[in-house]
Amino acid sequence: MRVSVWVGSILFLMGSLGCQHLPVHPERPDVTAHEEVIEADADDVFEDTAEDEAADEPPETTAEVETTDELPEANKITLARLQGHWSLPFSVAIDGMGSERLGLLQIDGVTGSVEVEGQSTFVFVDQRIPWAAFGYTLYQLVAVRADQWFVLWAYCESGQLTWVYLEAVDGTPLTYEAATGTCGDIDGETVAPIDLPAVDLPFPAAPAGFSVDGPQIQLAEGGGGYAQAGEERWELYPFNQVDCTTDCGTPGWWEIHSLLWSPERREAGFGIVYLFLDPNVPTNAQVSLVPSILFPTLRTSPSTFFEASWTAPR
Repeated sequence: MRVSVWVGSILFLMGSLGCQHLPVHPERPDVTAHEEVIEADADDVFEDTAEDEAADEPPETTAEVETTDELPEANKITLARLQGHWSLPFSVAIDGMGSERLGLLQIDGVTGSVEVEGQSTFVFVDQRIPWAAFGYTLYQLVAVRADQWFVLWAYCESGQLTWVYLEAVDGTPLTYEAATGTCGDIDGETVAPIDLPAVDLPFPAAPAGFSVDGPQIQLAEGGGGYAQAGEERWELYPFNQVDCTTDCGTPGWWEIHSLLWSPERREAGFGIVYLFLDPNVPTNAQVSLVPSILFPTLRTSPSTFFEASWTAPR
C-alpha cells in the first residue's frame, strides 16, 4: 500500500492543522482525546498547511551553544549547554498547582518553572492554542532537564487553571491531572533569557506494533528509523503511542510520539508521526511527521512530502 507522507515544519501538535489538544468533555478530560481533533479530511489538512505555517511562524530567537569536538555517544542524545533568548508575540501569566505528579507551576512572560515529581524544572512557553468552543485557552509548555524532557499542556478557563496534561520522552505515558490557580495572557512581543543544561538523553524503548516504509521515511516495528526532509536527515526514536482511530476526530489516526535526532548537526527535538486513516479510501492512509522546536537552534525543520506505507497494532 503506497500512500502520501508529509514531513511538516509546524510546531508539535499545532492548531494550524485545524486541530486542538482537547478532552472529549471539559468536565472530565480523556487522555485519548487530548490529541489534536481533526475536523477537516486528510486532503484539506495537506492543502491548508503551507499557508497556515507562514502565518504561525514564531518570532526569531537567538541562541549561543557551547562548542565541543567530542563525537556523539551511541544510544543517546547529547547536546551542549544552551544560552540565548526566547521570544513570542504574547506574554503568559500562570500561578498554579497540580494535584498528582505536578506541584507548583509558575510562568511570567514566556518562561518559568514547574515542579515535576518534586523537582523544580525550567519551563518555557512553546505556543498558545485557543479553544473557544469550550472556553479554554491551552498553553503548550516545554520543560528541560539534563536527562529528561517534558511537554505540558495547561488548560486555562476564564482565568482559572483547571487541568494539565504531561508527557515525558522516556516513554512515561501521557497523563492528565486536575490543577488550581490563575492563568491568562496578553498580546505583545515578549523576550526572555533561557539557560538550558547540557543534555544526555538515552534513546527510549519504542512502542510495539508500528512500522512505516517509504524511500525517504522508515520506522522499524518495535524500533527506530529515519526521515529525510530535503537536505536534512533525522533519526526517529519513538517513545509513546496514542490511539485516536475512533474517539478523537475525523479521520481517525494513530500517533507515534518520537524524539528527532541528528548526530551530524547535534540537533534534537520532539515530533509526532501521524498515521492518518483516509476517509475516502479505507484501505489507504496518509502519514505525516510534525516536528516541534529543535534544540539547540530553537528552530523548526522544513516541510517535505513523501510516499510510504504503514502498519499498526491490530
